[in-house]
Amino acid sequence: MKTLCLNALLAAVGLTSVAAALANPYVSVGTADAYAPMQMLKVGDRMVTPPPDPVGTAVPEAEGQTLRNQVLATMKQRFDAAADPSTHLLSLADAKRSGLGYIADHFREIDRSGSGYVSFDDLTRFLKAKKGAAFANS
Repeated sequence: MKTLCLNALLAAVGLTSVAAALANPYVSVGTADAYAPMQMLKVGDRMVTPPPDPVGTAVPEAEGQTLRNQVLATMKQRFDAAADPSTHLLSLADAKRSGLGYIADHFREIDRSGSGYVSFDDLTRFLKAKKGAAFANS
């Protein structure tokens, strides 16, 4: 009886889609998107593939020089966050503490001078010599 009264109240107010959803548990109510037709899913439906991006919002994957620049920018950001802010040098302890495991594992190879600190230039020089992912074509 309560469901019937609620459905009647919602229908009277103009919320017929909500009233229909309450009356039929197998119908789901979605939100309307201005750019795409409304798609309904039932509880238990499986999506084989994710829905497509709305028109104009898809960003192409970076490749080539753009990807290389993104990788270097990310490396530089993480390096700077871990390094001493006044000297911009990274110690072995800083690398370990910041989760820069690759740098920590190869610290002695990167620190060719044996000073106990490495700069970002030392790191890029090491990666170029190793032909790291950001330097595969350089």
